[in-house]
Amino acid sequence: TTDFTLNPPTDCWSQAGNGTPSEGPTGTTSSWISGYSFNGVASNKINFYSNFLEEWLISPTYAIPTGDAHELVLTLAVTDYNSSSADAAGMAGTDDQVQLLQTLDGGTTWTSLETWDSTNEPAYTGTAYTIDLTSVAGSSVQFALWGTDGAINDAPDYDFHVGGFTVRETPSCLDVT
Repeated sequence: TTDFTLNPPTDCWSQAGNGTPSEGPTGTTSSWISGYSFNGVASNKINFYSNFLEEWLISPTYAIPTGDAHELVLTLAVTDYNSSSADAAGMAGTDDQVQLLQTLDGGTTWTSLETWDSTNEPAYTGTAYTIDLTSVAGSSVQFALWGTDGAINDAPDYDFHVGGFTVRETPSCLDVT
């Protein structure tokens, strides 16, 4: 489980400020920043308002054992710029996107597991997503959140947050809500 009060969250996390998923990350700094929150949850966020970002937030490598099923649970949010309130437009009408990526070969190739864009943006109060890791059992896997505000300089100005990131054994009972 990762706490996002710092950026990068721990010494085991890294970041990069350039590169597409097909190219891989380059650089050692990015526009992901800490010191913000949504709904009381500390987060790293990226501000989307222009058309030049290709920003990476890269996890440590996790060894996913065979036998017991595992999953990745992450909590994301979209808020108004520098606020914990809802953004009236959010990702609507933009070519912005954030992808959850994985690599099984140390970063040579990245595969998209999920994409958030104008069709499925997270709630401003936070939305939890669960990714089944059964297909990578017996592997070492690294994850990344890659954000881009696309080629078009869109009018919306909002923040995309990550406030929870947990790799765990899949529970036999559903989480209490």
